[in-house]
Amino acid sequence: MERQQIAIRTAFAAFGVVALALLLLALADFRELAERRMSATLGRSVTIGALEVDIFPLQFVAHDVKVPPRKGESEAALDSKLIAARIAFWRLVFGDLVFPRLVVAETTGMYARDADGRTNWSKEKVEGSVPSELPEIRDLTLRDVKVRLRDADSKSDLQFDLSTSDTSKGGEPLLHLKGFGTYEGARTTIAGTGGSVLAIRSQETPYPINLNFVSGDTHVTAKGTVTDPVHIAGLNVSLAIEGKDTADLYRIFGIALPASPPYTFTSRLDRVGEKWIAKNISWKLGTTEMDGALTWDVSGKIPRLDGKLHATTLDMKDMAGFIGGKPGEEETPPAVRSAAAQRELERRTVPGQQQPVVAAELVIPDRLVDLEKLKSMNARVGLVADRVTNSGIPLDTLTAELGLENGVLILSPLRFGIDPGHIAMDIKIDGNAQPVRTAITGQVQAYPIKRLIGKAGENMRNTTFGAIGGKFELHGSGNSAHRFAASSDGSVGLIAGGGQLSLLFVEWAGLDLAEALGLMIGKDRPVEIRCGVADFKITKGVMSTDAFVVDTEDTIFRGEGSLDLGREVMDMKIRPKPKDISLVTLRSPILVAGTFAQPRIGPDMGKVMAKGGLAAALSIVLTPLAGLLATIDLGGGKDANCVQLFQDVSPK
Repeated sequence: MERQQIAIRTAFAAFGVVALALLLLALADFRELAERRMSATLGRSVTIGALEVDIFPLQFVAHDVKVPPRKGESEAALDSKLIAARIAFWRLVFGDLVFPRLVVAETTGMYARDADGRTNWSKEKVEGSVPSELPEIRDLTLRDVKVRLRDADSKSDLQFDLSTSDTSKGGEPLLHLKGFGTYEGARTTIAGTGGSVLAIRSQETPYPINLNFVSGDTHVTAKGTVTDPVHIAGLNVSLAIEGKDTADLYRIFGIALPASPPYTFTSRLDRVGEKWIAKNISWKLGTTEMDGALTWDVSGKIPRLDGKLHATTLDMKDMAGFIGGKPGEEETPPAVRSAAAQRELERRTVPGQQQPVVAAELVIPDRLVDLEKLKSMNARVGLVADRVTNSGIPLDTLTAELGLENGVLILSPLRFGIDPGHIAMDIKIDGNAQPVRTAITGQVQAYPIKRLIGKAGENMRNTTFGAIGGKFELHGSGNSAHRFAASSDGSVGLIAGGGQLSLLFVEWAGLDLAEALGLMIGKDRPVEIRCGVADFKITKGVMSTDAFVVDTEDTIFRGEGSLDLGREVMDMKIRPKPKDISLVTLRSPILVAGTFAQPRIGPDMGKVMAKGGLAAALSIVLTPLAGLLATIDLGGGKDANCVQLFQDVSPK
């Protein structure tokens, strides 16, 4: 009983306080009070032409409300002919601001935020550009309302026209929005409609939205419903994005993606807490088509992208942006490649020394990595491709897992399937290092040579093909793929075993004229490829041969020289050595020279002409028989130690 009496006395006391507050409110000059409070908050003289206030129900009507511009600005923060609102009193008592009805007419307003965080609506710095949660508004009427949003940090300046449709014809009024200006530095237009009732509503009456957003070359449409528009939850929205380059999504959404060819993206969009969820994705980049689901989590200090993607067909040229190349059908313009070559020449030129030889156009992309993008988000995204097309070495399938954590990007595994073998790589790019540090390790297993040489092998008679295996490892630094390659250290080791070559092809490759002619007149036969090994050591971007051997039954080919990944020039010689005696041979080294963009492969014609010239001189001075002495090859080629060579370069 005593507790009940205490409760009753407390309740009466509370009602007494509320009654006293209402009495004081009834006697107060609301206009003067509101002007003083707003002027003190903003540090400017705020004026209200007239203010009418009713206590029951709690509502007000304000006329000619003016908030002047800040010092140095010409545009007023607010100039409104009419603002009328009804406030839910008991919800206000318990700390909730709820407007059963809000009317704004003939109003212009501006919200401006400076680069230092200060706004024209507060003397203090504001961390966010908009409030995290809006008040509940159950019925909204807007007539001739213009709002300008300006943000110096994002280089955005947008002007909006807002209105609600007339309900005289019945039905629920709609909110209409039209905007134009710049967003993140790009020309932007916005158009949309939505229900005017912004209250928390049941699932039976979800809030409708229809938004069309165009910024730069990116076009976004969102159409559907929102169950809880105040907290942006319970979405059932169809999202469509179309653009020329997915890299532009970083400017709009903060999602860091590499450059891409023109693309279309559709999905069903939902939101749970701070996670935006894109389901039922249909994503086409160039000729690549993907499906899957992605989640964009903005709850942490660094946003995070997670998901799984599946491609029915993946074209490697559409993925060229990952290494700084030009994605899609269009090739990197020659002017861009020439400019990259000029930069490489300037980096290598030392005053007072001979100018180095650099390719006229670089093939390895020299586009710089955007370190801010690399550090702007974390990610864990998997990709599986059923079919891979590639203009370079043939590839069949792809399995990849991309991780990005605090500026460190890891691709592991990155596995390309080539029936019956594969190429597997692990790539780590540390964006926290200056310059960027990159490490690549990989293995090649059972890559079919026939797939590698393609149509060239179709016309090679008496030839069967084996497979390639090996390993490679590169470590380097540089903020582009080219600069990484030019600075890298490591090794590349490849082995080939099995298969047969046309003996005619072997003899022609060694310029063994007598045997080649005999095979053309008689019958060609296959010769076994005992082994093939290419083992390179890489030092500061220069690949130098440790071993280069192709051993057949008839001839052994040995190579030496280098490939410069920085200058993109080649200087190699492959020397054929027969294992039999040939009467007429013009054997000379096969030269691999030129640049990566314009390679040159063929015999050393200087040696060929020298040997032919000596034969001609001997035939004149001595006899025709003596002239053959210069072209006779006594053999002497020995079998290579294939087992040892394989052990040196095989994956451990």
